[in-house]
Amino acid sequence: MRGAVDLDAEGGRGTELLDLLADAWGSVRTATGKTIWFELRDGGTGRGEPVG
Repeated sequence: MRGAVDLDAEGGRGTELLDLLADAWGSVRTATGKTIWFELRDGGTGRGEPVG
């Protein structure tokens, strides 16, 4: 469980956003830090066309 959240902080919300928005996510430690990966569903359009 996380401690108190500083509502004025400029950082510290990334993994919480991933947990809410991503279908799957995780992290891998590297020699120089950490890599975060995530998966998003395509929204089920079925067209296979790029969005945006």
